Amino acid sequence: MNKQHREWIILMIGLFAWACALPGLSTPSEFPTPDANSISTIIAGTANASAATQTAQANPSTSIPLPTLTETTAPTSTTTPQLIFSSYNTALRQQADGSTFFVDQKLGYELVTPSGWTAFRINEPEFYKMWELPESANSSVLGNLTSIQAMDPNIFRLFAYDLRNGHVQIDALTTIDVSWTQDSNNYSKFISGLQRSYSRFYLSNKVLSSQIETTSSGLEVNIVEFEIKMKDLMKGGTNIEVIYEKQIIFKVPTGMIAVRLDTTYDLKDTLMPEFDQIKESIKVNMP
Repeated sequence: MNKQHREWIILMIGLFAWACALPGLSTPSEFPTPDANSISTIIAGTANASAATQTAQANPSTSIPLPTLTETTAPTSTTTPQLIFSSYNTALRQQADGSTFFVDQKLGYELVTPSGWTAFRINEPEFYKMWELPESANSSVLGNLTSIQAMDPNIFRLFAYDLRNGHVQIDALTTIDVSWTQDSNNYSKFISGLQRSYSRFYLSNKVLSSQIETTSSGLEVNIVEFEIKMKDLMKGGTNIEVIYEKQIIFKVPTGMIAVRLDTTYDLKDTLMPEFDQIKESIKVNMP
């Protein structure tokens, strides 16, 4: 979910560049070295996406060079397509009902994004196809895509955009991201870390609710709702923009995964049934 952050552009880029210099992130096949700032890295990365949105709005013709993709047409088959894993050990598969099946083999979990959402991983083939969509001409989408290319796939495992008609605004994009942290396997500590990080980037943030639930498959999850307020700098900083955020936090063998939805209050009630579908689809392979 992206609003205007003109005065933060240089700060955000600097923070993210610093975060990406952490040891152990150069080799995709290895996990990053445990680091106390990984929650801050996540927040700095998404805040940097907001800054990139601002840049895209100021320079709507901005584009980045994209690699030429060579595709091979698979033979027609009635069987389920085989999963093809990336160098980061993740895989996507489009399903007949329009949903997307996501498997994170390295971190040991899987989930499904509902029909209507466009799911992709950083710098994988489906990411580059995003640039060809008509919706990518929107400054919110363009800013996000530009920033995401610089993020670390070891941490940011999956993204999904709501590009449906009527859901994309000129300065607001409803997004889901799936991120991993080694910081803690304690829910309270994780949420406190989020709040401290949010306080660095936003006017205010408030936990609306936090509760432990058990999914139908028996997985324990912590469901957290945030209200985030920031100044609308494009309107002189006098207006306050309000973001609704909801997270599904769950444990995996090497840390914690957060599935985060950012949207407007106008779309909140429409999207909650779909967010619940994601929650119920999550499966974790614990040792």
